[in-house]
Amino acid sequence: MGGDAFPSTQRLSEEEYATKCEEVRLVLDKIGVSFGFPVEVADKAEVCKERGKDKPYGDVDVIIALDEKKNRFAIVELVKNAVGLDDGKILKNDTIYSFLSKERFQVDLMFCEAENLEFLLAFESNNDFGALLGHLLTPLKLKWSNLGLVLKLETEEVPGVGTSKDEAVLT
Repeated sequence: MGGDAFPSTQRLSEEEYATKCEEVRLVLDKIGVSFGFPVEVADKAEVCKERGKDKPYGDVDVIIALDEKKNRFAIVELVKNAVGLDDGKILKNDTIYSFLSKERFQVDLMFCEAENLEFLLAFESNNDFGALLGHLLTPLKLKWSNLGLVLKLETEEVPGVGTSKDEAVLT
């Protein structure tokens, strides 16, 4: 999620993005899993052009609800075969699996529990809104992440322990 997991990836036009999303959708609909594509800002193409990017999409992000970890790799295999895998390399970062299509478009599959699908779709939508909100909350000792709203707890200089840090999920 971000489009920079591999060197020399290609950005996607709106048409290319829609085509790749449809290829992924056909596979995931066929196997009956719940999923979604994070919504982008309406004027994404214009904003990217102003920033010197001729194509607005850096990657294709897909969030898939799947409570069973054992089926993740099978789903990754199905999707990568449908979009035409470039070199066979799959990168895994926690619950995100990334690979390149034959056109060198990056595809990111993020797995989550079914109960978190709607929240994660909202959190990952509209470019960096979640990151911006997170920066605004940091001085308040709050964190906005894929877990929801989190209170950052810190106890300093506990005798015999030192500094202790923890987080409490509020949502």
